[in-house]
Amino acid sequence: MHEDDSPAAAGGAGGKFCDPAGDQIAVSAMRDPNQARFVAPIGHATCSSAGTGDDVSSSSRGVNMSEERFIAIEGRLDTLEVKVDRLEVKVDRLEVKVDALDRRFDDVDRRFDDLDRRMHVLHEDTIANIRALAPDPEEFTRKFTAADDKLRQDIARRLDPLEAFARTRGFEAPSS
Repeated sequence: MHEDDSPAAAGGAGGKFCDPAGDQIAVSAMRDPNQARFVAPIGHATCSSAGTGDDVSSSSRGVNMSEERFIAIEGRLDTLEVKVDRLEVKVDRLEVKVDALDRRFDDVDRRFDDLDRRMHVLHEDTIANIRALAPDPEEFTRKFTAADDKLRQDIARRLDPLEAFARTRGFEAPSS
């Protein structure tokens, strides 16, 4: 509608209007959301019956306009209730799925805790096995000391007669 085509410009709530087909309609009918259509005040260039006929009111249709609006609002509320019910069902399904996911995550957490415990046990076992396989360093020290002593005895057994012979012949042992 243009500014001059408003219901107030056409005489307020009781103004006469027509639709593009030229049929007269009441202002109250223009407000019906189920009948959304272009309307113009009687006398506008789009009205073929410009200025003719009586004001068509909702009471001539046999139904009070407030009842029509109430019925329309009630229908919308029913639709909203159905949609809310569907939404509640979907939310309930979603809650069930979220609960299932929570249980799965709890199970995964328990499994990780069990795996962590097992890994610690295996680690300790591995450390114990490595220690069992490694030779005792004191044992190596004893073996090397014993071998060194034996080698010194063998060398002394062989060198002592040679040194005695060299001393009898006038050779001096080099000083170290």
